[in-house]
Amino acid sequence: MRWRLVIAAILLIPVLEIVVFVAVSRVTGFGFALLATLATSVLGGVVIRREGRRSMHRLREVLETGQAPGADPGNGLPRIVAGVALLVPGLVTDVVGLLSLLPPFRALVRRWFRRSLERRISADAANRVLGPRRVRVRRGDPTTVAAGDIIEGEVVETSQPDEPGAS
Repeated sequence: MRWRLVIAAILLIPVLEIVVFVAVSRVTGFGFALLATLATSVLGGVVIRREGRRSMHRLREVLETGQAPGADPGNGLPRIVAGVALLVPGLVTDVVGLLSLLPPFRALVRRWFRRSLERRISADAANRVLGPRRVRVRRGDPTTVAAGDIIEGEVVETSQPDEPGAS
């Protein structure tokens, strides 16, 4: 199902770009629309180049210190998406690219990226890649839960054969 949406988007985005370009050209003139498209493509190249250098520098620092990258993958991702969207000729992708440069949008993408990655990989791997998780804790009375939602059980720890001291 997702692949159908991706293919449909790949086919529809150029059509949408042409329709928007023609509409903007009628309002502002062909020269201005073309100049705006070319200028944002140059801006996209600059953004990709700068973010690539920044990401490589950050990666070197992380590898040298041995720490988790933390929020950096989620921070660089929107900037790279912005650069690619600005580099692609078209006014619709330019708007997406410019929005991707705004800090509130980057924070939204960072949260989505982190949640998406945490669902796809183990908790241990997510902690190593993204750093420790932040958890919200509510203080006060616990919420009441219906009796049918409670599952009684017992936790039994077993030692793995790979662990030292296991028999």
